[in-house]
Amino acid sequence: MPFCAHCGKPVKPTEKFCGACGKPISVPQTTATPAIRPEEAPEVKVPDAAADGIISKSTSTYVRSTGKNLPPVETVKMIVPDLLLIYGFGRADTFNLIITTHRSIFAKLTKSIKEQSQKKRKNKIDAMKANPLVKMLAKRLDYAAYVEWYTGKTPEEVLNETPGNYAIDNTDIINVSTIDESWKTGDGDKVSGYELIITTQEKTLKFKTQINPEDFGQKNIFDAYKN
Repeated sequence: MPFCAHCGKPVKPTEKFCGACGKPISVPQTTATPAIRPEEAPEVKVPDAAADGIISKSTSTYVRSTGKNLPPVETVKMIVPDLLLIYGFGRADTFNLIITTHRSIFAKLTKSIKEQSQKKRKNKIDAMKANPLVKMLAKRLDYAAYVEWYTGKTPEEVLNETPGNYAIDNTDIINVSTIDESWKTGDGDKVSGYELIITTQEKTLKFKTQINPEDFGQKNIFDAYKN
C-alpha cells in the first residue's frame, strides 16, 4: 500500500490528497528502500515548492526519487553546455554538464577544449554540401560544438579528460531547479538567461546559463534525471 510522503499515513492509490494531513499526493509513493538511510543523511531543508512538486511561471523543480535500480551499463542521456559557476571575488569557471544514467559529470571548459571543439565543428561544416549562408549560421552555434565534442565519449573518458572535472552520483541529488532570470555582467550589461540549481545531500550548486535547460536540443533536463 502506498504511503503519504508528508505524514507517513497509508493512502489509497486513487486519492489526490492525504486524508490525514491534507497534503497533495503529487507523485506515486513507493515503499522502495532509499539509497541513504535517514540516520546517515544530514538534515537538508528543501523548499515547499520543491517538496510538493509545484511548478510556477518563473521556477521549475524536479524532485528525484531514490531507491530505484540503476541500469547495468552507464550511458549518456543529455549534455547541457556552457554553465557558469560563480565562486565570488571575481572567480568563476565554465562547465559542460554530462548527465548519464548514473552520474552528473561536470567537465571544465578549458581554452584548449573550446578551440578544439570549434575547429572540429568548423571542419565538419566546411565538408557539408550547403550554401555559404547556411554554413556561416551553423558556425555561430557554439553550444552545438561542445555537445559534439562529448558525443561518442564514454563517461570515464569525459571525467578524466581535464583536471578539475568531477562527478556527483545522481542518487545523491535531492532536487534540480531552473529559474528564468536576468543578471548583469562585469561590464554592467544585462543578460537574459536562466539559473540551474542542483541540490545534493551536502551542497547546492548554482549555475548561470543563457541556455534553457528545459528546452535544449528538444531535450528536457528533468527528463534526463528520470530513471
